[in-house]
Amino acid sequence: MSPRLRRRVLQGVLALGVALAALHTAAAQPVHIIERAGGVVYVDAGSADGIVAGESVSFAHGDQTIRARVVAVTAHTAAVALTPDSPQLSDIPLPRRHVVAPERVRSVRRPAAAPPVESRWVDAYLPRVSAQVEDGEEVEEDDRSRVEVRGELAARLFAAGDIQDLLVGWDEAGLDSQLSVTSPSGLTWDHLIGVGLDAAPDVSFALFQKATPRFDAYLLRLGYAPTGSRIGLGIGRIMPLTGGGGGLVDGAEVNLDAAEGVRLSAFAGLAPNVGDLLPALRAPRAGVAFRVSGGELVRGRLRVGFDADGYRGALDRARASVDAGLELGRQLSASGRLVVDFANDAVGRRGPRPTRGSVELRGDHLQRRLRWYVGAGFDDPVYTRAIARQLPQEDLIFLPNAWADASVSARFGHGVGARVRARGYLGADGFSSLLITAGGSLRGRVLAADLLDLDLRVIRGSLAEGYGGSVRWDLPIAERTRLELGYSLDRLLVGPAKRVGYAQTLHVAGDQRLSLRTRASLALELGAGAGPLRALLFAQVAVRLGDVSRR
Repeated sequence: MSPRLRRRVLQGVLALGVALAALHTAAAQPVHIIERAGGVVYVDAGSADGIVAGESVSFAHGDQTIRARVVAVTAHTAAVALTPDSPQLSDIPLPRRHVVAPERVRSVRRPAAAPPVESRWVDAYLPRVSAQVEDGEEVEEDDRSRVEVRGELAARLFAAGDIQDLLVGWDEAGLDSQLSVTSPSGLTWDHLIGVGLDAAPDVSFALFQKATPRFDAYLLRLGYAPTGSRIGLGIGRIMPLTGGGGGLVDGAEVNLDAAEGVRLSAFAGLAPNVGDLLPALRAPRAGVAFRVSGGELVRGRLRVGFDADGYRGALDRARASVDAGLELGRQLSASGRLVVDFANDAVGRRGPRPTRGSVELRGDHLQRRLRWYVGAGFDDPVYTRAIARQLPQEDLIFLPNAWADASVSARFGHGVGARVRARGYLGADGFSSLLITAGGSLRGRVLAADLLDLDLRVIRGSLAEGYGGSVRWDLPIAERTRLELGYSLDRLLVGPAKRVGYAQTLHVAGDQRLSLRTRASLALELGAGAGPLRALLFAQVAVRLGDVSRR
């Protein structure tokens, strides 16, 4: 074999191997549950914090193994499906990715929701559609006559199990679809649906034994908002934003822009069963909201809302909410939220009583080279009659808890950064935890665009304490291929006896863009120390729908 032919063969083998690799998960960090709707919970972190829709993670909670799957993501909130549902949870260790600021996009329509599965490595090749026109920009008339389509179809396979006990395992295969269509007449269609098979085999190497089919419908919305009109309508399975966090509704919503910066919203419908297309006829929901915003140098917003849930002819929840924010240019922002429930719950707690509140401050200085954040809040989960009907009371633990979070990050020169973060939690059951991390990043030190991340952490809590660290190397192999290598190690003192244990994880992943619209991915993760040796495998092929531009 000639040297040139040998080189070609080696390059082909490398490209084929990495084509099967994909970005799946980075270091898992806990996020706080802020709302529940059936088997779906909403957490206080989103795409701006590195949470990516489509990711799955399994973790131990008591004597249960819980799988969490991110089904939808906004900038600062994410919807997560739990299997099995565990209302006693208040935090979930979700994987996060390094967040890269997206380039500015110019288009003529409202922004579409994020796709079910994203990769920050292929952002430059995704559709350039569906964004808001900024003041002062001119819009070509031809742009208004186009039907805009954006979406993604993704096939995925997830398998995990104990290496030492082959009878313990989890399997999942599915197909997820998200689509957003906007027509010149003002009609819109949005959906987020998925079909799949979930299994927990009890025979060695028997994939999808005792598999259970699943159909998830999280969004099925037909809207009408003609150009120039102040009224927008929506019907179907919707997620209204009235401020109380009512969750999904099978019904209708209306939004009225009464004046510049002033919006009135209302919705009504029935609570849905996320696993099928049928609403719960005995669980009505309705709500209203008023929102005002404006300002130039100092920009403020205020939203006041009220929503109520019924169940079997009785009032189940009645929540008033206030959400306010203030921005002083790009340097300083503050926000706060308070939710008060006026209804009695299924365990006898009477209203009115505050069930959720938070205050957050953010700063951005020195041309975004220095950023800081502080926040604190509380959460008192509500045990509704609808939840009590679905799950035994002895399986539920609804206790108030409080949290506090602070972080500082800085960039020094080109490609060098440092960060420190502390997050504390205090539950009414006496459980407490404190996690302090300090780390840094180096970009382009080995290859032209690679990224090396290093984190050291200290853990203090009523159940475990210790220290550890993690390292992650994100490097480009070729123009369309990226590889990620990661390793973490923690030394823990567990339980009242302070038994010494070590937890470690090895992570190998990659992402291959097969074409302008298609990418393939695979991730492998091995965990040991805190329990049995476990392996996790995630594979995916995703196809983008709609216009694609490489501008």
